[in-house]
Amino acid sequence: MTALTEGKIGKTLVVYALPILFSNLLLQTSLLVEALLLGSQGKASLAAVGAVAPFISLIQALPLAAAAVFAVPISIAVGQRDFARLHRATHTTFTFCFILSVAMAVLLSLLSNPLMKLISVPEDVRADAALYFCLNSLAFIFYLTSTGGFSILQGCGDSKRPFRILIISTVSGLGLSFLFIRVLQLGVLGAGLAVIFTQFISCVLVYISLFTTTEPWRLTWREMTIDHKIVGETMRIALPVGIQTLIYFITTTIIQAEINGTGSAAAIAGYTIFIRLSGFLTMGMKAIGIANQNMVGQNLGAGKYDRIRQSSCFAQLYNLAFSIITTVPMVVFAAPLVGIFSSDPDVITYACGIAYIGLPLSIAFGINDIFARMLATLGRPRFSLGVGIIAILCVRLIWIKIVLPIIGISAENIGWLFFLSYTALVICDLIYYLFFHWRPPEMQRPSRKRKTKSA
Repeated sequence: MTALTEGKIGKTLVVYALPILFSNLLLQTSLLVEALLLGSQGKASLAAVGAVAPFISLIQALPLAAAAVFAVPISIAVGQRDFARLHRATHTTFTFCFILSVAMAVLLSLLSNPLMKLISVPEDVRADAALYFCLNSLAFIFYLTSTGGFSILQGCGDSKRPFRILIISTVSGLGLSFLFIRVLQLGVLGAGLAVIFTQFISCVLVYISLFTTTEPWRLTWREMTIDHKIVGETMRIALPVGIQTLIYFITTTIIQAEINGTGSAAAIAGYTIFIRLSGFLTMGMKAIGIANQNMVGQNLGAGKYDRIRQSSCFAQLYNLAFSIITTVPMVVFAAPLVGIFSSDPDVITYACGIAYIGLPLSIAFGINDIFARMLATLGRPRFSLGVGIIAILCVRLIWIKIVLPIIGISAENIGWLFFLSYTALVICDLIYYLFFHWRPPEMQRPSRKRKTKSA
C-alpha cells in the first residue's frame, strides 16, 4: 500500500500520476485506432460509430464518475490507517459497481432502437449505430466493474497495477480491432466485438489482482456487501461531480444530434474525429485531476492540509505543461493529423474547422477538473454542479438553440461553441477561487503580522 502522505510533494504526485496519465492516453489511443480503422473503410462506418459515441459516453458518464469517486473514502481510510473502514469501502465499491453494471447493460440493450431515434441517427447508418450501441452496452458490465477495481487500487496509492492491466487489455484490444475490422472486414460489428473482448480481459485481470493479493485491500466473495454509509458519503461527492460530467456529455450529445439531423456523413465523421482528438487532451488532464484527488484524500485522512494545498498547485502546473505539449502540435498539424483518419477532403475540412477554434482553450477543462475534484474531496462538491450548469449547460444551450439556427451549423460555429464554453468555465473558476470562502479552516494561510516598533 503506497502512502501519498510522505515524501516530496511534486515528485510523489508525478510518480503517482504518470501511470494514470498513460492509462488514460492508452484508452484514448485505442479509440483513435478504432476511428482510423473504420475511416479506412469509408466515412459511413465512421459516421455510424460517431453518431452514437457521444451518447454512449453520456449514458456511461454518471456511473463511471460514481465508480471513480469511490476512491475518495478508500484514500481517506488509507490516510487514517483505518483498515476496518478500508475493508468495508473496498467490498462496497466492487459490489455496487458490479450490480449497477449488469442492470444498466440489460436496460440499455433493450432500449437501443428507441434511443437511436431519440438522437436523430440518420436512416442509412442507423442499423450499424444500433449494433455498436448494443455491443458497447454489453461491454459496460466489464467496463464499470474494472473502473471500480481501479478505484480501489488507485485509492490505496497503487497506480502502476491498473496501468499494467490496461497495457495488456488495450494492446490485446488493438490487435483484435485490426483482426476484426481490417482483416475480417467486419466493420462496425468488429469494432463492437473488440470493445467487448478488451473490457473482458481488463475485468478478468482486475479480478485476479484484487482477489489474490496479500495487501489489505484484498477482496473475498463471502464478505461482499454494500455499506450504506459509505455509499451515501460517496454519492454526496459523486453526484455533483458526475452531473457536471453528465452536463458535458449532454451538450456534446445535443450537438451530435444537431449534426446528425443535417444528414451529412462528412460532417458526422469530421465531428467524430474532432471528439476523439479532443478526448485525448481531456483524458490526459482528467488523469492529473484523479491523481491529485487521491493525494488530497489520503492527506485529508492524515490531517496534512499543507500537502493538500501544495499538491493541488503542482497538479495545475502539470496540467499546464501537458496542455501546451499536446494542444499546440494538434492545432498546428491538424490537417495532416485528421488526414490519417480519413482521406475525404470534406471530412478533413470539417474536423479542422472545429479543431482550430475549439482546441486552443481546452486547458480550461483540466483547470476545472483539478479544482472541482479537490473541493469535492474536501466536502464541497456542489461547486462542480453550479459551474457546470452556468459555464457549460447554459452557454452551450444558448449557442445551440438560439445562435446556431441563425448563423448555421458550420464547423467553425461548432468550434466557437467549445471555445466560448471553456472561456466561461475559466471565468467561473477564477471568480469562485478569488471571491468565495472555499478553504477549510485548516487550509487557511496564517496571516502575516506586521512588525511594530517598540515605543
